[in-house]
Amino acid sequence: MGSIVKPGFIWLYFVICVSFYFLFRSISTFFIVDSGVTPHVIDSHVMYSRKLFDTAYYLNAKEFGYNAHRYFNSFFLVDLIFPVAYTLLFLSTAALLSRSVYYRHLKVLFLTGGLLDYLENFSFALFLNSSDDSLAAPVAVFSTLKSLSFGVNMIVVLFILFYSLPVRRNT
Repeated sequence: MGSIVKPGFIWLYFVICVSFYFLFRSISTFFIVDSGVTPHVIDSHVMYSRKLFDTAYYLNAKEFGYNAHRYFNSFFLVDLIFPVAYTLLFLSTAALLSRSVYYRHLKVLFLTGGLLDYLENFSFALFLNSSDDSLAAPVAVFSTLKSLSFGVNMIVVLFILFYSLPVRRNT
């Protein structure tokens, strides 16, 4: 993993992640059939609504808001790649502090965030394909934890970038 996780790749991974953002925005209208019920994808629900563990939103997305077939043929496939892209961005940023005692902790933090994203993705996929609604609560938990983790990881990455900026000194 060391060869693809380098500070020199930060800009590349940043551009890739921004590209995913625009791709997600463009394909969400393809599978969200009722934007009154689900005005945004489940992945960003915590960010837009500020509601944690909102099981009702995921139930409504399944029942009324999402076209499952279109979701699996578009967003789901793209969202399997995105966690890899942003985790590489985060790990490459952490590599700026590779000699720090915190480096191992940062790697665990960032890898945990990517793992939580996959737990959200696969639990929601199982939930959409299930005839019963018992998976709504786990989906809400994974979605909330992933969103909180992503937010914390973004703050940590920004701090690392700020901390790593070269300081100009007037002599």
